[in-house]
Amino acid sequence: MPPRLSLPLASFVLLYSVARARPINDALLDEYDYVVVGGGVSGLTVANRLSEDPDVTVLVLEAGPSPENEEWMTVPYFVGNNPNPKEGSLSAHEQYDWNIGTEPQTYLDGLTRHYPLGRGVGGGSLINGMLWNRGNNGDWDDWAALGNEGWDWKGVLPYFQKSERFTPDFSAQNSEQYSIIADNNVHGTNGPVNISYQGYFYSATQNLFNGLNELGVPTSTDCAAGDNAGTAFLPLAIDAEGKSRSHAKRAYYDPVAGRDNLFVSNGQFVTRLNIEGTEQPEDEPTVDDNADGQGTQAGPSDPFHVFNFIPSFDSSWKSRVHGPQGHAKNGRQRPHIKRNSNRKRDLPNVKISGVEYAASASAPRYNITARRDVILAAGAVHTPILLQLSGIGDQDFLSAYNISTAVDLPGVGNNYQDHFMVTTNYPCQSTAYHGPILYGANSTYDEINRAEYYSSSTGVWTAGSPNGVAFPSLKSMTTNYTVISDQAKGQVYGEHLPGGLDDTVVAGYNRQKELLLSALNNENRAQFELLNDNNGHFTYSVMKPFTRGQVQIRSRNPFDTPSIDPRYGANPVDLQYLVEALRFNHRLIQTPSMQELQPGESFPTAAQLNDDAQLLNLVKEAIYTEYHPSGTASMLPLELGGVVDAHLKVYGTQNLKIVDASIFPLIPAAHLQACVYAVAEKAADIIKADNAREAAAGNGAASSAASSSVSASTAPASSAPAQQSSSAQPGSSAQQSSSAQQSSSAQQTLPLSKALPLSKALPLSKALPLSKALPLSKVLLLRVLLRVLLRVPPRVRLRVRLKVPLKVLLPAILRLAVLIPRALPLLVLLPKALLRAVPRLVVSRLRVLLHRVLFIRVLPLAVLRLAMLRLAVAMLPPRVLPLEVLLRVRVPLFTTPL
Repeated sequence: MPPRLSLPLASFVLLYSVARARPINDALLDEYDYVVVGGGVSGLTVANRLSEDPDVTVLVLEAGPSPENEEWMTVPYFVGNNPNPKEGSLSAHEQYDWNIGTEPQTYLDGLTRHYPLGRGVGGGSLINGMLWNRGNNGDWDDWAALGNEGWDWKGVLPYFQKSERFTPDFSAQNSEQYSIIADNNVHGTNGPVNISYQGYFYSATQNLFNGLNELGVPTSTDCAAGDNAGTAFLPLAIDAEGKSRSHAKRAYYDPVAGRDNLFVSNGQFVTRLNIEGTEQPEDEPTVDDNADGQGTQAGPSDPFHVFNFIPSFDSSWKSRVHGPQGHAKNGRQRPHIKRNSNRKRDLPNVKISGVEYAASASAPRYNITARRDVILAAGAVHTPILLQLSGIGDQDFLSAYNISTAVDLPGVGNNYQDHFMVTTNYPCQSTAYHGPILYGANSTYDEINRAEYYSSSTGVWTAGSPNGVAFPSLKSMTTNYTVISDQAKGQVYGEHLPGGLDDTVVAGYNRQKELLLSALNNENRAQFELLNDNNGHFTYSVMKPFTRGQVQIRSRNPFDTPSIDPRYGANPVDLQYLVEALRFNHRLIQTPSMQELQPGESFPTAAQLNDDAQLLNLVKEAIYTEYHPSGTASMLPLELGGVVDAHLKVYGTQNLKIVDASIFPLIPAAHLQACVYAVAEKAADIIKADNAREAAAGNGAASSAASSSVSASTAPASSAPAQQSSSAQPGSSAQQSSSAQQSSSAQQTLPLSKALPLSKALPLSKALPLSKALPLSKVLLLRVLLRVLLRVPPRVRLRVRLKVPLKVLLPAILRLAVLIPRALPLLVLLPKALLRAVPRLVVSRLRVLLHRVLFIRVLPLAVLRLAMLRLAVAMLPPRVLPLEVLLRVRVPLFTTPL
């Protein structure tokens, strides 16, 4: 466990802010203004934006590891074409996956499906397919139609733009061949996530697009504009220069890692929300208990195997787990739940004081306090699980597990939605075409492609397996669209939903169904996605499913794997969608454009297509997830089974917000990565505005009126890394007493605490304007010196190597260069108590900083301590410190010639 810093160290904060290198698992405080649960896409996005205000503190707790930017993760080619995993208990890929599976899918074939979920600092963006799109504008207008003001297309488009740094780096030839025309009016160019196009285009994509056009599927030149019903060549979340994955950690954490008010701690599993005035029973040990919350259903070794397009007849990725729908995977019978939908529901107004967390099931539990908000960003599976474990959910369901209900919200864990798909194949026999598999199987090709990628960021390795896609409407896929529409309209109220649902949840689905029916009959709304892996496989995914599933706890033990039941195929309309998709697939392969690839016998065969019963069985055996869970804590009115309001606050709570895909009331027709980024960006603005408004009203929701303003500043600060011992944990009364005594002692010797944190007293960027401190000639000389120290070639711009503005870095380097040579002679003038005020662990991290930034390898411990103290003292006004201290420490900074 990472330890706490009992006393902020102004000197170290100032020095370390230069390097912007606060490590993950840095020292933890007792309390923060905001505690974010989950360090994935939404969690890091919100944490970044909230910590723009230097007057607030933000903590992110993440259960998984921090990525090391492994080759299989960063190189686009390995999406769907992974190298062999490393040996060990967990492969190189599985450590970033929760390794859990679904309940047996009794509406299909009675088997479970492996369900990959991102686990780590960066979440799903570490292991997804990197595809970047937003869905149809009507998808978002439907959110507003469900009672969520401000969440329509017009309301979310600015946040799509805010999150992305879009580079239209395709050639004129590729633009013409694949109909790529970027609409600059809808893209962002200054956001954190790098979005660009791959540097290699497989020719089979052009065959696909032409074949679809021949069948009447239109072309969408840039579906980011909100009109996605047609073929599209999607950009990827990769940087334009290096063509490597731009995941959430790289985009939203690494550039601001030095902020002294932003903390990220990984390997921390949040076990419960702490609700003021309530107590929960002890955890219930189970035979299925896992040490760190990961499951044991490893599934395929390749987490991207959705893009490997496993043929329908290969069921190796499904688990042979049979049993009734209500059984957990370890065979324990789940409790029978009697529901009372007619009960009167009076919501309380509880306050979430913080969270409880632990490194593993056997590790000690610790608590962190949130002064303002607790923000859930754990994803559509783990967010509702955490709510239920904390007593927020359906009262009847919770009572069956002996969990006292703090807030009765039947919508928690319900309204689960996912895109699910089937795979077809068309073996390409043309010798003129080379696909990803051929390149990977040939060692000569592989070495050539590797060398090209690392030397020039071009070639095959810049492209993932899928690239060309299509989002057809139902009308463009089949002439039987009226039959399917009539089938959906004919379903009675609440039909095909899970049994025993609360009336409000059923009413919410009925309202959603009205919008789904409208989209179904609209030729401008996508009902399918067609993905091409360029290896002879297509997948067809249902974009607007009628089926609804559930996510629920299995026991009171937070480390027990969750129960995920997508209930694929529960609504027969969705099965009919995929039956029509298989028939369309046969027509597509027969088009002149696709015949140029000389496809062999395809699957399903023509004979199978003529047998409706056999085709339906093939669909049931082939259905798999596209890894887009959502909706389990929906943003809906309370009377429609909602869990959060349009401000993302959980009903019945004062300060609990949810910012991940669980709040989606209706799943968009898109890959969810860009959607989650946009939702989180908008959520951050909402949270800032709500806290500012509450503070201005003087109701005490914010920590103080002085800290309620929303700052747009992004100036970074930093702090020191440390390892936390079990004897000094947040929330420990003994540790608090010890810290108080140490603080009191330190103030008697050197009352720096009155001026801390230094970032408030004197921001670094304003500490030393170069134009006033030094003549121009010396500034230029310092630039030359800095280039030498940082080993920057003369023809390379300085900012290429630096991660902070030059005007911020130069003053800090100057002070450090002046202080270190003078430190040794002054040691005799300083009492030893002052030197001991700087912990040895902090100094050891400063050594790392000096080595990385200034390439100074060896300095005495006493010199480093003195340099930090003098650097802090020299920045403070004289009245802050006693005269005797100033005489010993404070000297003019800029008398030494450069």
